[in-house]
Amino acid sequence: MSERSRLEAAVQLGRRSLIGAPLEELVRDSLPVIADQVGAEFSVLVELLPDGSEKLLGESGWKADFAAAGCLEVLKEGEIFAQAVRSLEPVSFGLLDQTLEGETGELAQHGIRSYALVPILGRSRPMGMLGVFRSALQPLASEDIAWLQVVGNIFSFRFEQNWQAQWEHDRQLLRAEQMMAIGQVAAGVAHELRNPLTSIKGLVQVNIRDLLARGLPAEDLAIVEHEIRRMERTLQIFLDFARPSRPDRRKIELAAIIDRVAALVSGRAKKQHVEVRLLRPSESVDVVADGDQIQQLVLNLVLNALDAMPHGGTIEIDLRPPRDGYVELYVRDDGPGIAPHILPKVFETFVSNKETGVGLGLPLSKRIAEDHGGSLAAYNLPGAGACFLLRLPAQ
Repeated sequence: MSERSRLEAAVQLGRRSLIGAPLEELVRDSLPVIADQVGAEFSVLVELLPDGSEKLLGESGWKADFAAAGCLEVLKEGEIFAQAVRSLEPVSFGLLDQTLEGETGELAQHGIRSYALVPILGRSRPMGMLGVFRSALQPLASEDIAWLQVVGNIFSFRFEQNWQAQWEHDRQLLRAEQMMAIGQVAAGVAHELRNPLTSIKGLVQVNIRDLLARGLPAEDLAIVEHEIRRMERTLQIFLDFARPSRPDRRKIELAAIIDRVAALVSGRAKKQHVEVRLLRPSESVDVVADGDQIQQLVLNLVLNALDAMPHGGTIEIDLRPPRDGYVELYVRDDGPGIAPHILPKVFETFVSNKETGVGLGLPLSKRIAEDHGGSLAAYNLPGAGACFLLRLPAQ
């Protein structure tokens, strides 16, 4: 197809998206055009939901014996779909022949010999996947992939619009829930403080008669100290959230931050049989930020991942170079993921699925990110695991 034809197709798609054409109608009319522009016979558009599942929004050109859903299932089984989601980069393949085994062989048997998957990127997480499939043997050219990414950005705009509308609706319901939660939290805090105070009071009552003669026994003093420290930790979380310190911003190297975090959690990770992998670019990645606050933020995310994997697993701390003016840091785990009923409000105050949690660690982390002009987002990965994405303005 000519460059003029592609430009006109992208302009038409963008115009219809801006005027608010229904998403279902937009997908239905656009997918055949998208496939035709890159010389493909088949196309699909998949929405990635925050819980890590997929929703097939539309398809074009598929045969009855091998529908788009079957093709996606083959790619999922071969972990090719997950590869595109994790890397956030296009995945393109040219299949050699029909004798290949595994997922490529099944695609070739249905006349598919090359394909490309292009992630649709949102502001804070991957929003979907655009896929094209064809009988031609060679992989798609780089200009074909680039054009598909342009189209993906148009769909990203519509996905973001839909999710924003849903978020506003959920926010109204959440406010009512929070008012009820405040009373529950107040009762929980009183319970947490009452128990250690009861222990302290009991020790004082037992030993008060002998206080002047010999003082408190050493073992009793240790219990008193332990209980007081427990109260202090609970109260400090509330104080940090209620009165955050003013950031002391200076140029810092993020690789050094994640090294310190990895050192801090190494003992606990070893006990839990958790491997902590550090992924970083070869060049230095610098930001202007409060090093202590950013370290606290990343440490909170890693500790949450450790909480999710008490019996072993893997944590990836993935630092990326600047893109679109922002540095990206991913913290991934292969635990059970974030519970569906928690995920939409994971950054709201007093929301926690831990028995001993007060639900302030992640809201505090999000506020640190936003105070630095960045953002913090969470989503589940396909299959298993959760991912937290921290974006900070590049220096």
